[in-house]
Amino acid sequence: MYIGSVDNVMTQSIQRREAMKRMYDDFMKKSVCRPSTSSIQMIVSTSGSSSTDIPDEDEIRVIETPLRSGKETQKRRGQLQNLASVCDRTGISDRSAVFIVNAALLDLNVINTDDSSKVIDRSKIRRERKKVSKHLQYADSNKIITVIYFDGRKDNTFVMTTTNNTAHRKTITEEHISLLSEPDSEYIGHFSIDSVKSNTIEKSTVDVLEMKFEFCSSLVAMGCDGTAVNTGPKNGVIDLLQKHLKRPLQWFVCLLHANELPFRHLFSSLEGTTTGSNSFSGSIGKRLDNCLDFKVEAFEPFPTELLGLNTDLLSSDQKYMYQMCSAISPGTVSPNLAIKDPGKLTHPRWLTCANRILRLYIGTAMENFKDLANFIIKVYAPTWFDIKTKSSCKYGPINVFNMVKRCLYLRDDLKNIVFKTVQKMLFSLIQKICC
Repeated sequence: MYIGSVDNVMTQSIQRREAMKRMYDDFMKKSVCRPSTSSIQMIVSTSGSSSTDIPDEDEIRVIETPLRSGKETQKRRGQLQNLASVCDRTGISDRSAVFIVNAALLDLNVINTDDSSKVIDRSKIRRERKKVSKHLQYADSNKIITVIYFDGRKDNTFVMTTTNNTAHRKTITEEHISLLSEPDSEYIGHFSIDSVKSNTIEKSTVDVLEMKFEFCSSLVAMGCDGTAVNTGPKNGVIDLLQKHLKRPLQWFVCLLHANELPFRHLFSSLEGTTTGSNSFSGSIGKRLDNCLDFKVEAFEPFPTELLGLNTDLLSSDQKYMYQMCSAISPGTVSPNLAIKDPGKLTHPRWLTCANRILRLYIGTAMENFKDLANFIIKVYAPTWFDIKTKSSCKYGPINVFNMVKRCLYLRDDLKNIVFKTVQKMLFSLIQKICC
């Protein structure tokens, strides 16, 4: 008795049978829900064997039968513009966005193991972000620009430098100019400049606008801070832009900065010049850093014309000034307000300087404190909040008129200081309106 050779015919038949069984199992796992009118080709047995038996290759035939229902995996065809916009705004990657969105859908029971039709993949996010970008570019290219505001600030910026064929990252300070379109405060773009000169800012602004819009015929107004570089009557940024367009423009100059000029000149005349980035030479200025060290004492209340405001819409520094003026007017300061931080003292932020002067006034009894605190409560603060509540350009002349009217209470020596500054400012405004 001995073992014979391999039966090739039977071996091939068994292999075909096993292959067909695997195909059948894979097919049943991949079945999907479709309309009842659809049908597919299924392999069925023609013999009397049980349903679990798989027929031989020569015992099968193909028939048409409706598809059995199974796991629902239809593709999601909805649009995701809002999601794509938020991803671009927050700077998260497509992969991170997929994890976040699908986790939220899973928590809301929108997707589960039996229904994955609403699962969002990374490719979907990428396609939607491209669509949104193209749509925004097309919308911007056809937008009519009528009013442009620009402003600059110095920012710390990372740059790559090469030394001895080796790249190094370093931090430099750059002047960045941002452009906005009004109304609706829509962001246009920004650029960096090497020197803060009017011709450099004007040329870069024109280059950015010409690259995106047809603005030469539609632009009617420009808005900016009231610095000499921007609003100089000869070769200021707006003046150079008017020469480029060969026609006049309406000038919208920031009144919040204009409101600081009388207060700043009054403070300088009483306190002298500055001695650093956040220090002054006078007796009042030297105490501003330590204003919280003084306990609240008896002080003279001053009447104020503050409007009723929702303080939740104000910044921390603005809210402090509003609360302090509202407390000094009746002559009562709460303990919580007395220990509250009035804000960091820097020369570009005269609002925090005014806050610290008010805090010193309720803790000391110097005459200079009384003059400055009285001016802040009667002129500076009411005008500030008038501008905040009535920020439209149509209220500009009214806000300026109210500021001048509030200064009439001053005694003659202080009135001369303030009105000299106001007259220069108003003469400049008249030039801008008439041009």
